[in-house]
Amino acid sequence: MMRSCATPSANSILPQLSHRDPFGSPLAREAHTWRRWITALVAGPLAQLIHRADASALTHPSSLAALWRGAVRESAWRVLLNGARERLLDGSRTRDCLTVTLPQAAIALPLARFGAFELDWPAELDQLDDPRLDDPLALIDLITHREALPSPERARVRAELLDSILNLAQARLALRLRLALASRPQPPHDPRLDDPEHFVTDGHPWHPMNRTRLGLTRAQVVRYASEQLALTPVCCLEIEASLARVAGTYLDESPRWFGPATPGFVRIPIHPVQRHRLAKLFPSLWAQALLRPVDRPPIPCRSLLSLRTVALAPERHLKLACNVLTTSTRRIVSPMSVHNGPEVTRLILEIQRRDPITAPLQLLAEPAAAGLEPERVGEHASELGAILRAAPSSDDGARAWVCAAIGERWPGTEELVLERAAVGYPGGRRERIAALLDDWIAQLVPPSLRLFAAYGVVLELHLQNTLIRVLDGRAAGFCVRDLGGIRIHAPRLAAAQLTRQPRFAEGSFIITEDLDEVRGKLEHTLFHAHFAHLFGVAATLGVDEASSWANLRGWIERSLNTWAGAPQTPADLRARMHDDLRQLTRPQVRAKALLRMRLRERSSDYDYVDVANALAPEPALD
Repeated sequence: MMRSCATPSANSILPQLSHRDPFGSPLAREAHTWRRWITALVAGPLAQLIHRADASALTHPSSLAALWRGAVRESAWRVLLNGARERLLDGSRTRDCLTVTLPQAAIALPLARFGAFELDWPAELDQLDDPRLDDPLALIDLITHREALPSPERARVRAELLDSILNLAQARLALRLRLALASRPQPPHDPRLDDPEHFVTDGHPWHPMNRTRLGLTRAQVVRYASEQLALTPVCCLEIEASLARVAGTYLDESPRWFGPATPGFVRIPIHPVQRHRLAKLFPSLWAQALLRPVDRPPIPCRSLLSLRTVALAPERHLKLACNVLTTSTRRIVSPMSVHNGPEVTRLILEIQRRDPITAPLQLLAEPAAAGLEPERVGEHASELGAILRAAPSSDDGARAWVCAAIGERWPGTEELVLERAAVGYPGGRRERIAALLDDWIAQLVPPSLRLFAAYGVVLELHLQNTLIRVLDGRAAGFCVRDLGGIRIHAPRLAAAQLTRQPRFAEGSFIITEDLDEVRGKLEHTLFHAHFAHLFGVAATLGVDEASSWANLRGWIERSLNTWAGAPQTPADLRARMHDDLRQLTRPQVRAKALLRMRLRERSSDYDYVDVANALAPEPALD
């Protein structure tokens, strides 16, 4: 059950908002504006692949109205789910219903499934006739008033939610266009048509601002978002060398991709959204030509899931600064990330050479990076930067599919991506999916858990940062990308006595003395975000979710107990592993409170809520 958090004045808030809202009621206006923008969507990258007449048939006013209403109701559900889960609203849960107490009357939300970590799955929202689901802005206002947010902060939260609704509707229309496109003859060798990186529609599985992209115009979303099958033309700038920060092999690699720099300068690629901002951010450097554009044709790159990361070549991806708020984070490239990427890469590769248990994870290395020196250019140094990242290897014929797409339909079929990844296993659909989950756990959990237990390193194992390698319809391993948000426990890393301790940038938040923070990163990314969604999708295909969690718990127990029992394991490491097992399977676990964090505009400074742990053993029966 969720705890009550009622306040004496809460029952008076929603009726006041419905009559006199100090911020206005923009949903209808935005719906009208969005419908006008449909022509821009149809004229975007998808128009290169689908006839306009086919697209126009999918943009009938009634169809657009249904898409808009679906996006609005999805957002209302997410506000209510997170509000109750994070004790911002009064809520209670049963196996088939989430009940949230609101002014005047409670709202009962039927559940398709009772989710792990209180991440429930809703039944058909369209079937409910409660008009409060058609006004998620009023619901978020109720929460921000209860939390006593100042007016500017309430307006910011509303703007983030409204932008998410708009982009969610647009992404769902793009899905319809992609599915229609799949029925037509396709041009050969276009990875946008068969890479699940382009299939992800709703974004984050439970965040209420799951499609927020503040800082982009509607046209820029159409032009650069991966679900729109976008191609991003990457330009270059040059910065006087003493003002630049370079790391790893950047000076060696850069000429191959971006051309040779002018002597005394460093050439840095830039996202087109960011290009026109820099003259205003650095007027003095621009005026003195210490920061200047490069006269060369843009490099055509394929937009990837995070929008600001693009496929530069088969062997290289490119992460660019693009100061846009997506979900909950501004997508800049900090000088810290520029410095740390090659350092973390060397650290992980050294651990994998030393410890074969960690080796099965294919790290998408960040060998080279460049940006600005904050001491020389000031507070806006994060606005220009680039990280060269390894692309997934396909030397063995395996294809890497982003795990965030597991619940999406494979275009041209009725299959989910998860089903497509399991076609090589024997048996019926349920048996194939169950066998895939067995391999998924066996190939991802031991190396990830070993990195944490023995070395204090936790990678970003979110669905969007983990890719499953699929070979002949079976799991063949995993790739992990994005080293900027990892966590490292300094005492455990020191105790591992590596040959070379990494030299991280001063003030780096990725390394900490706080073991709870590092363990929490593992729990949130791997268990709460990754496996909770994976097991939930598999449950829609007939695989018992409780059995999936029991299987995962068994792998954690066997791995830690086996390593702790090995004769060569030092006593202090053995004790840590036993403690890790107790902590990871305790009855209650703290989970990131993503909505609370947005209320306070936090990204790396976390808020938490206590929830039941799906990895805890079932209590014994009397």
